[in-house]
Amino acid sequence: MKRIVKSLSAAALAALFLTGGLAGQAKAAREDAERYQPKVANKQVEVGDFRFADSFVKNKEQLPKETIFSFTETPDFYRAGSYRTRIIAAYPDWSQDKSKTFTVTVKEKQTDAKKYRPEAKGKTVKMGKSISPASLIKNRHSLPKGTNYSFSSRVNFKKAGSYKTRIALVYPDGSSESSKTIRIKVKDLRKDKEKYRPKVKKVKTAYGKVLYAYQAVTNWRKLPKGTTFSYTKAVNFWKSGKYKRRVLVQYPDKSSEKTSSFYLTVKRQPDNQKYGLRVKNASLWLGQKTTAKKLVANAAALPKKTKYSFTSKVSFKKTGTYWTQIKATYPDKSKNTSAWLKVTVARKPDRLKYQPKVKGTSVWSGQAVSAKQLVTNHSKLPKKTKYSFTSKVSFKKAGTYQTRIKATYPDKSKDTSAKIKITVKKKPDAAVYKAKAVKSASVVRGSVLPAASLIANRSKLPKKTAFAFTVGPNFQKVGSYDTGVVVIYPDGSRQVIKKLTVVVKEKANADLYAPQVKGTATTLKGHPLTAASLITNAAALPNGTKFAFVKAPDFNKAGSSQVKIKVTYPDKSSEETAAVRIQVNASQASLHPALAVKEAVLPVGQAADANKLLTNAAALPAGFSVRFVEAGGAASYQLPNTGVAGTYKACLEVAYPDGSTVQRPVTVKVLPDSEYFKPQAGNSEAALGTVKSAKDLIQNAGELPGMTTYEFVSEDGAVVPDFNQAGTYPAAIKLGYPDQTSTIVKLTIVVK
Repeated sequence: MKRIVKSLSAAALAALFLTGGLAGQAKAAREDAERYQPKVANKQVEVGDFRFADSFVKNKEQLPKETIFSFTETPDFYRAGSYRTRIIAAYPDWSQDKSKTFTVTVKEKQTDAKKYRPEAKGKTVKMGKSISPASLIKNRHSLPKGTNYSFSSRVNFKKAGSYKTRIALVYPDGSSESSKTIRIKVKDLRKDKEKYRPKVKKVKTAYGKVLYAYQAVTNWRKLPKGTTFSYTKAVNFWKSGKYKRRVLVQYPDKSSEKTSSFYLTVKRQPDNQKYGLRVKNASLWLGQKTTAKKLVANAAALPKKTKYSFTSKVSFKKTGTYWTQIKATYPDKSKNTSAWLKVTVARKPDRLKYQPKVKGTSVWSGQAVSAKQLVTNHSKLPKKTKYSFTSKVSFKKAGTYQTRIKATYPDKSKDTSAKIKITVKKKPDAAVYKAKAVKSASVVRGSVLPAASLIANRSKLPKKTAFAFTVGPNFQKVGSYDTGVVVIYPDGSRQVIKKLTVVVKEKANADLYAPQVKGTATTLKGHPLTAASLITNAAALPNGTKFAFVKAPDFNKAGSSQVKIKVTYPDKSSEETAAVRIQVNASQASLHPALAVKEAVLPVGQAADANKLLTNAAALPAGFSVRFVEAGGAASYQLPNTGVAGTYKACLEVAYPDGSTVQRPVTVKVLPDSEYFKPQAGNSEAALGTVKSAKDLIQNAGELPGMTTYEFVSEDGAVVPDFNQAGTYPAAIKLGYPDQTSTIVKLTIVVK
């Protein structure tokens, strides 16, 4: 039994006990409460629609008759809202039960306008025939009887057109609404010629200008689109006159009509349409005038009394280029303007004012004459006039030359003279050349000194020039001999050079030895070289030989210079060596090859050794040092942070013993342990009962970081091996590196 009725008053309970009915009824209540249960559901009602509690019990018919139902909290059926309540069922046996909680929603009462939705449609009707608004509501039979229908805006069924409107509905309960907008088309079925009346007027047009038929119809814009117009009889617009015509109007519906008659006048053709101007350019000298008419090439073909003028000013008193047009005013007052023409007003060039007069001439070879000298009236020609030969005249080569003289005047104009002849006679070699001799020369006894060796400029004399002593020296006897040299030119002319001395002497050390020098010597700034150190065969020269630079190089300044060395022998004879190239370098850095480096690949935490990145250290001088540096400027470099993985653009600096330095960029890649180290699986077989650790199965564990951890993991199909049970295990070992990265090594373990 669910519960005993507890809602009875104390007096009622006492009465029941006195009559002996309470015990029996209580027994019955226990049976009803177990057998029945009121069922309810959420429900909506309108405001004012009062409902008793039993109307919310779905299984009321299945409960005992005379069961009384009531709300635990009665909803307010006269006020909109949502009410949660339960139903109390009091059974005939004095027991009661409660339903589950449900919701009663009281809603505002709906008007017809909210209940119904009219469906309207448009329609096409014939002009003059009206229709009722109700006929345009498709679902009017499902709307309440007594509903009133009307158009929201006027529809004129007597005038063709398209009308937008709505259907206004007033329902029996007084509520109202409007349908969606619909379109009612009122069509005029009359023919276009019955609807419209074209109007025409007198019209005029210029000669040759076509006037279309529609242009004579004043109300053509009010006629239907697609209407065409044509003259009932053709009009010749290239013949002046007065034409009586009508227009045929054809409408889009194929109906047509003719307008009333009207006059179309074609005006007389003006002169500016009959004639055209052909003009020409003109070039005039300063002060020379012309008229506009003279520049019209076809002026003779144009009407008499036609007047001509320039459209823009042309100044005949000022040089320049003038662009203008010519305007022609015809006798009938019509006008034409020509194309653009160019009038050039130029100053009369000097070449038309002057004429150079010239003469020929005869000169020795090597004796040049200017073109101006051959112009006899050059003093009468403008100053700053320039003169030149039109063809080449070689005053260094004998011959007869035909040429003209070109005069270039200050105004840049040019003139050419009559032809003239210039004769160039050959000069004897002795008059052309001047041999120069040294005052004295020496020679070792027994050696012959050619006469030519005493001529200092013999290389500048003609080829095949011969030389001879006036008095031959005795080259077999030591002594000093006064003599001279006869120079014999190829053309036979001669030159005698006197008062020369030839000294015959015994052989000196300078004649016996030949010092040899280095081609190039290199040193550092501030480290001078001795002259003797540049003589490669100094040991083979006599003891006591001294060496000195002819001009000492500056060893305190970097650069390159050519020097000679003066060698002075013990017998006081001396000579100069060939030139030696001295290269003074600023530092050791410039003496040695460029730095060669390689990329560094390191694990996180391992310091980068700058020395190991230099690949050509053997080629550098002893005592150098290497380090990483930061650099700025055009390129920016950074010190490698081996504690953080990444690629670093670093810079190596080599410092030489002399303090000079050189830098070279280098790449340092710092990789996570999981990328740098490559663990390899070792022997994967194990005897049954022999437990192997994960580390035991990594072949190169000794090469990996000391704090690396090893463990079997189960992932991607891998399992942890059971060394106490024979079998084949697809295993995976996870290696945890000190830098917190990890990697997985997969292998197959066989337990036998």
